[in-house]
Amino acid sequence: MPHPFQTDDPRLEPIAEKIMAHERLDFDDALALYGASDILAVGWLANHVRERMHADRTYFNVNRHINPTNVCV
Repeated sequence: MPHPFQTDDPRLEPIAEKIMAHERLDFDDALALYGASDILAVGWLANHVRERMHADRTYFNVNRHINPTNVCV
């Protein structure tokens, strides 16, 4: 059964195939993702991996820097 991934960027097709096959991405794949013009497709791929690894669990990070002097530098 084919996956529902669609993109206008031909560089993302082989990366999508690797992701669907649970293969590890290499440095050239990372460069292709970084330079991809279809940001929605990159987000779809990232979310697919996140859902596969973590299911419905979501994690948030709250980072606070308290400055007691009330002077920001």
